[in-house]
Amino acid sequence: MAFPDITTLPTPPSRNDDSATFTSRANAFLGALPTLQSEINDFSTYADVTFTNDITDVKDAAEAASLAAETYKDTTLSLKDDVQSLYTSINNIVNFKGNWSDLTGSLAVPASVFHNGEYWNIVNDLADVTTSEPSEANSDWILGSYRAALKILKLKVFAGL
Repeated sequence: MAFPDITTLPTPPSRNDDSATFTSRANAFLGALPTLQSEINDFSTYADVTFTNDITDVKDAAEAASLAAETYKDTTLSLKDDVQSLYTSINNIVNFKGNWSDLTGSLAVPASVFHNGEYWNIVNDLADVTTSEPSEANSDWILGSYRAALKILKLKVFAGL
C-alpha cells in the first residue's frame, strides 16, 4: 500500500472576514472535511498495516539473531570441547610412556601407552599400572584418537565453524 496523501485544507473562515469572504471560506473548509476524514482513515489503515509489518519484521529479525547467537554459542562450546580434548591428547602424546606391558609402578595423568595395537590415554591416576589393563570396558582408560581430534579441529577451524 502506498503512503496516502492528506490534502491541505483550504483557508478557514475568520471572524474578521467580511460576510461574503467568511461564507465562501466556510463552505470550502467544511466541504473539504469529508475528504480529510477519508484521507485520515486511509492513513490510519496504512499506519496500522505498515507498523504491524514492521513489528513483525523486527520480531523475525530478533528471533533470527537469537537463533544465530545460540548456534554460535553451541558451536563455540563444541569447539571448546574439541580444543580441550585435543589439549588432553597432546599432553598424553607428550607424556607417552611406551608399551603398557613394559610398565610397572604408578602412572599419573596425563599419560598415554600403546597396548594391543592402539594408543590409550589414562584418565585416572593409578598406584599400580599393572592392575589396570587398557580397554574400552576399563574406566581408567580411553582410546587415544589423536588423528581424529586433529582432523575434527582442522575441519571446524578451516570451515569457519
